[in-house]
Amino acid sequence: MGQGGPSRGVGLIRDAVSGLAGIDCPYYHSDFNRGQETSSCRMLEASPLGSSGWHEGLCRTCPVPGLMRDTTCHHLHVEGEIQRGFFRKRVQVTFALCRNGVEELADPMRCPACEASMPSLD
Repeated sequence: MGQGGPSRGVGLIRDAVSGLAGIDCPYYHSDFNRGQETSSCRMLEASPLGSSGWHEGLCRTCPVPGLMRDTTCHHLHVEGEIQRGFFRKRVQVTFALCRNGVEELADPMRCPACEASMPSLD
């Protein structure tokens, strides 16, 4: 393919997304339709407080991609909001739920229901 071919465009999109947070986020949404770029955080859009004030720079410090990668819960659902810090805004997880056990998780890194169903390493 030529320099402006489809494979180059896919690489640019992948680089743009990975450059934001370094890790893919299940709640990040971008639309590159006909030259118009729009992006949003679907977790914050679903929040009762809305996503006003969201910008792509918040993805760099957002805890959600790491949380989704490192949690023991296979059915994790999180909600969050934008918190104003002393110097800048940050995304903070305010609610975590296991959709399988349908229970609120005090610590989103550990889910007792999902851990009980994991096979033992013994």
